[in-house]
Amino acid sequence: MDTFTNWPQHLSQRPEQLAEAGMYYTGVDDHCRCFACDGGLRKWEPGDDPWIEHCRWFPACLYAREIKGDEFINLVQLSADQALEENGSILQDEPSGAMAALKIDDAKIEILAEKNRELLVQDMGFSIEDVKTALFELAHQGITHPDVDDIIIRLEVMNERRQLEKNLKETHVPPDPGGTFPTERLLEENQRLKSMLMCHLCHNNPVNALFLPCTHHKYCLDCTEHSDRCPDCNRTIKERVRTYMI
Repeated sequence: MDTFTNWPQHLSQRPEQLAEAGMYYTGVDDHCRCFACDGGLRKWEPGDDPWIEHCRWFPACLYAREIKGDEFINLVQLSADQALEENGSILQDEPSGAMAALKIDDAKIEILAEKNRELLVQDMGFSIEDVKTALFELAHQGITHPDVDDIIIRLEVMNERRQLEKNLKETHVPPDPGGTFPTERLLEENQRLKSMLMCHLCHNNPVNALFLPCTHHKYCLDCTEHSDRCPDCNRTIKERVRTYMI
């Protein structure tokens, strides 16, 4: 909620609604981003529902899946698909909805990817597809002219997101033939999940500091209070957002 201090008052979407849907305000125009999936939403129109737009554009978001459930997300996706079919698949005019201005120029992404291929792919070992995906996500955040640092940080965020998704999937322990869960395995997974939610520096306090603009979210405010750089990427911390467990 603290990030919405200067939220445009003329918009019908209220900070409480956006924060509940996992969004924080970037401070630029009406651009919001999700703390969990890092998906960007902007160009809000009257009547746009934050949860619906979140689930429409970022259906894989772990926070959205936990809070709204797969059934709700599937319904949103189905409605979006039907709307596209009724309007002749891909609209020729400017699309409506919270992502209206986020039309991505594929040709520009190809050019940027080729421009950075030697450093990011050949020298650093990233796949060209990941580089393109990173550029696509940056464009969704309104960063249309990213530098190398922007792309590398986005690639790191993508890798962290994949690791988190993998870790969460591994916590779904199947029952044994007798219908019971192996207690030792559950205890191990429970302990591993707890460790993921604790500060990576002190291992005592819960993670409650989201750094901007790098969006790393692994530390507590106490441990990073006097640091002006992110321990993960060494990027300057321009703002700290206090987060809470739900």
